[in-house]
Amino acid sequence: KKTLRTVAKYAQGWNVGGSLERMTHKTDILARHCEDVGRDPFQVERTLVRSVVIRDDADEAARVLQAGLAGNGSGHQLDPEVDSFGSEEQIAQQWRRYVDIGFTHLVVDLPAPYDRETVERLPRLRELVASGELRQPCPCAGSLSCRGDGGPAGRSQGGPRDGRAPQRNHRP
Repeated sequence: KKTLRTVAKYAQGWNVGGSLERMTHKTDILARHCEDVGRDPFQVERTLVRSVVIRDDADEAARVLQAGLAGNGSGHQLDPEVDSFGSEEQIAQQWRRYVDIGFTHLVVDLPAPYDRETVERLPRLRELVASGELRQPCPCAGSLSCRGDGGPAGRSQGGPRDGRAPQRNHRP
């Protein structure tokens, strides 16, 4: 209960992981705490961590990711709400929803040894996420993190270098 207050008051960035529902809830809480301290919530750079394996077949990708995690001693069971596996298009659709609620960076977590096919396919995934070609309806409309038109609340034009998040023109 103290972390997001501290983030709102002092942090330049916030690195998290979780389901879309959980992250939407957390971004709403962060927005309220930022409002309490007179800060634009989009001054806090939001980064999301995801374990990733890219394959055309989602079942094969899930098997490869689960094996990689197990090979590194993790007992984590895959959760399609939290882990990213499948084709570039499938993963981009998942990730765009997080971009739409204000996340500006996605941190790829690859279990060692790194999966060469995934590494080679990451540029296409980045391109799809950045282009917004695979937009889905905005899941956050009506939340404090949303303007109600599908775009994040309080979002200003600009970029990370000037301390403001880039404008996202997503459509509900």
